[in-house]
Amino acid sequence: MRKKHSYYVYIITNPKKTVLYIGVTNNLARRLVEHYAARGS
Repeated sequence: MRKKHSYYVYIITNPKKTVLYIGVTNNLARRLVEHYAARGS
């Protein structure tokens, strides 16, 4: 039996809308938290 995998393609931008981030993840909620946590660095 094969395990089903789900992947998400996401496109988000920075607050000034000067950069687009495009990626693929299997955990969209976690990836968004990582993205917004990195804004302060």
